[in-house]
Amino acid sequence: MPAQAFRSVRCRRALNGRSNRSLRRRPRRPAHHVLSPAKSFSARRFILACTNFHGQLSINSQQHSTPQLPDPATRRTTMATTTDAIPSPTRLFWSGAVNSTAFSARAQVAPGETVLVSTDLTFPQAAIVRALPVSAANMTVSEDRDGVAFKGVNIAKIDVRKLRASTTYYLGVSGNGGGGKVTPIGRVATFPPENEPLSFQFAAGSCAKWQSDVGKTYGEIAGWNPLFMVQHGDLFYGDIATNDKALYKDQYMTVFKESAQLQFFANRPVFYIYDDHDFGPNNADASSSSKPAALWAYDAFTPHLPLQSDNGTPVGFQAFTVGRVRFIMTDLRSAATGSLAASPTVLGAAQRGWLLNELGNFQRYKLMVWVSTTPWSGAPDPGDDAWAGYPAERTQIADAMVSLGVNNLVMVAGDAHMLAIDDGTNTDFSTGGSGAGFPILQAGPLGNYGSAKGGAYTGGCHAYWYYPNYQYAMVSVSDSNTSTCVTFDGYTLGRVRVLDSFTRCLDATSNTLMATTRGDGTAKHCTIPWFPTWVWAVIVSFLVIALGIVGAVVWKLGDGRGWWDQFQPCTRRKRRMGGKHESTWDDEMALQTDPVLLGLAPPLAPPGAEEGAAGADKQK
Repeated sequence: MPAQAFRSVRCRRALNGRSNRSLRRRPRRPAHHVLSPAKSFSARRFILACTNFHGQLSINSQQHSTPQLPDPATRRTTMATTTDAIPSPTRLFWSGAVNSTAFSARAQVAPGETVLVSTDLTFPQAAIVRALPVSAANMTVSEDRDGVAFKGVNIAKIDVRKLRASTTYYLGVSGNGGGGKVTPIGRVATFPPENEPLSFQFAAGSCAKWQSDVGKTYGEIAGWNPLFMVQHGDLFYGDIATNDKALYKDQYMTVFKESAQLQFFANRPVFYIYDDHDFGPNNADASSSSKPAALWAYDAFTPHLPLQSDNGTPVGFQAFTVGRVRFIMTDLRSAATGSLAASPTVLGAAQRGWLLNELGNFQRYKLMVWVSTTPWSGAPDPGDDAWAGYPAERTQIADAMVSLGVNNLVMVAGDAHMLAIDDGTNTDFSTGGSGAGFPILQAGPLGNYGSAKGGAYTGGCHAYWYYPNYQYAMVSVSDSNTSTCVTFDGYTLGRVRVLDSFTRCLDATSNTLMATTRGDGTAKHCTIPWFPTWVWAVIVSFLVIALGIVGAVVWKLGDGRGWWDQFQPCTRRKRRMGGKHESTWDDEMALQTDPVLLGLAPPLAPPGAEEGAAGADKQK
């Protein structure tokens, strides 16, 4: 065996926590197994000399690089391993707003503690790059300031700048009676430098209703080791209709009660923008009484990018760059008027101007990803809270795309509880109907029943109306000096790919991602089944068995006769007479209507009775 191959096998075995001698005696550990910091020094030394065969991940403590993601050609079968993750976090930590030199986070802390930022998970003094004392100034939520309803909940805003690109940082807390002990709470990897070619993979998902159960979806996404996740709406289903900060606090804290979600958020950035159920009640808009508390909670609990202003109020729309890809996240709730308003808008004037400016800068980037919390496609539908309810504004934006010449846009959308892909055929709503049809990926639900929204989709759509759906999407970007490609894949729990993989490239032979054909635009939504096929099989089998049992019981009660016989009067009479009467239905009816039996006429003499009586008289 070549030395390199032998070394690869030894490394693989070591990363699975096994030696040659224990191969036959110990069961194989799963691919997501995390090595314990308590491993012996010799084992750690050997593993640090290896290269992780899952994605070529270096874990040398002197150089913490951003995980190199699987090659797009094998991304559906290769699972990455994060060997330096925080294995069992015990408190809320959520990072976001990450770039190559900075990040923002929210962490659950206690007064008097200090947040440490280190390049080493063991927090040696030499590796600590920041020590941030917790004070009232950096607390977004404080039990002392916000009242008894917030007892035990203290959230600190952690903004760290001037960091190294492509570097992993660990965060821990110390102090407040801890005796100098550092408790790890989170991990953040800064991105590679912006405006340089970068191939990466990110996850997308929305609509996480079942908080006690949706952790398994997050856990599976973690297995892919995405660079980050985009959570585009309905992080929780609070449906809060009042201006109550404490209710929002309860909902955000519920998200982190489940251990799998707690670990997921602690170990990778999650970029998040709210939709209706986590902003207010169903179909919430700017008129919702919950708006002030919702915006306060978003700022307090979410590690967001710098917020834009809408008439002096900081709201959620924001943008960021990864490599040469621009992400545009729109807020479709805080300024929405409702689609039946006299002058309906889902964006508001300030955000619409900002969005058109972002689209106008398309030539600065190889790819732009618009994150929309509601479906874009679908025939005009007055009263709908998605883009179909605002057709004039949708056409205004589409016309601007054509005018600007935008050629590198794709969309990731939420709100519809389904996975769906369209190649751009059904997304062109420009006046002329040419040049504004961009590919779209509907990603959801992370945990919910199905729903169908947003017109027709060339790649089909997948969910079940009345069956639990646990679904997510993986988006792969392959960027080089010669081409830039984006690939959509949709999965249900178990890493089952349920949609055909979709890829589109910008290269020497194609200078646009936009579709060249346009659908008729008349469809309001796609079609999804009620249940999986196997559930239908179970239902039909149950009905057949149930009908068989009922039939058998009725047959038994009828002494072997057909079930209809139970309703025949003659049969009932026969049974009363011990089976001696063999009359038909007509006989029975005649007996029941005989005037003699009813006392309405004297009894009739039997046949021959009169002749017998006459003969007797003659004898006398």
